[in-house]
Amino acid sequence: MSSLDPRTLILEAVEAHGGLERWNGLEAIEAEVSAAGLLFVARWRLPLRRVWLRLATRQPAVEAYDYPQPGRRGELRANKEVRVLDGQGNVVTSRPEPRRAFSHPRRMIYWDDLDLLYVVSYTFWNTLLAPFHLLREDIRVTALEPADVPAGRLDRLQVTFPPYVPTHATHQIYGFDAERRLRRVEYTAEPVGKWVRVAQLAEEFRTYAGLLLATRHRIVPHMANEEPWARPELARLEIHQARGVVQ
Repeated sequence: MSSLDPRTLILEAVEAHGGLERWNGLEAIEAEVSAAGLLFVARWRLPLRRVWLRLATRQPAVEAYDYPQPGRRGELRANKEVRVLDGQGNVVTSRPEPRRAFSHPRRMIYWDDLDLLYVVSYTFWNTLLAPFHLLREDIRVTALEPADVPAGRLDRLQVTFPPYVPTHATHQIYGFDAERRLRRVEYTAEPVGKWVRVAQLAEEFRTYAGLLLATRHRIVPHMANEEPWARPELARLEIHQARGVVQ
């Protein structure tokens, strides 16, 4: 077990990514994003191209504009529901407890609009809110021994999420570089398959609305005690632009 104080590491990471004062003044982040990769092909889905998301900072809630088609809006409300609304705010289609739906064998072959909405929404919520969401009292963190990787040494945290927060898996490992940037998240992509162990690698950092964001993320296979593979690229996430919504 590491002697590093996890709370200290989180606060240093928060400062490196924009600071607590800036974060506390935001009620949401709006971002134009894209997502593509082998996972989309495997589930018979087209890549997402430049979709605008609104991600609440205080709760797991996401709105996807013009999804799955212009004039409609997708919504994620924690693990309670995903739904699609028309231009007048009427519910077109919805699914309660969307995480439970991934136990059905059909998800191993094909994802519908609500399946994709759920996975993409929670993925970007976790990605753009990190490391600030580690300040939540319902997320537990434990320090692990540092790891030496080709890019340098990473200080690591074991992160445990409560069941009502939508994310890839209950247990994940976060890796921070010497500048306290979040460079790697390791997890099992459970909605894809409980055997799909991956690393999400953060690259190309830029500042938007006072927040330091990695604008490119590569999700690649990662076996235990090995370095992440270069290929295949299971998914690629891009943040084209972002802005903060002040409270």
